[in-house]
Amino acid sequence: MNIIILGWIITNGLSNLFSICSNNQYIFGGVQGFNMNTRLKKSIENLAPHYKIKIQIVFWRIDSWNNDYLKVTVDGSIKFSKTYSFYSSLPNLCGATNFNDEVDYINFEFLHINNKADIEIFVIDNGDNDEFWGIQNFEISLYQCSNNCISCNLACLQCKIGYQVINGQCEEYCGDSYADVEVRIENNFFQILRLQSCYNQIILQFMREQS
Repeated sequence: MNIIILGWIITNGLSNLFSICSNNQYIFGGVQGFNMNTRLKKSIENLAPHYKIKIQIVFWRIDSWNNDYLKVTVDGSIKFSKTYSFYSSLPNLCGATNFNDEVDYINFEFLHINNKADIEIFVIDNGDNDEFWGIQNFEISLYQCSNNCISCNLACLQCKIGYQVINGQCEEYCGDSYADVEVRIENNFFQILRLQSCYNQIILQFMREQS
């Protein structure tokens, strides 16, 4: 059964989809919320033009994790994977008192250019199936293209209509009209400099012998 909460599609969630742990920390999932069979999915559409994504998650590992994996995929490709286990040096935050828990502040980046991102968070269990997990403060940030750019890879690759790529940036496109702005004599040559005034850049130079 799938449930949709906060834009997330929850598959195989348990009875408590929100829980409270140490110091009144509210968690999406948690004890009797998300277990090893639970999967979270979210689709984010109409992203601004960008070349990289940054994702931040506060992850709660609860109870008897024993070399189990947390994985995050984007568009079907694994972008984050980490193994977790319970250790005696960590505190008990919630759940069974005979196990220690962990709060992990996850932060990772990856190249991405599509205007939609399909995100999935899930766990791969080594067979115990008596563990829980939850998340807080899921954030996604974009490394956006420069102004008027619709496709980029650090430098702009394609601009909006009416602009063209110049030195990796989008500048206003002026068409084919030019203006002669300077005529001077140097070494028996006439030199005529022409420019497109909208971005003040010399684009053509003619020289001929002085008559």
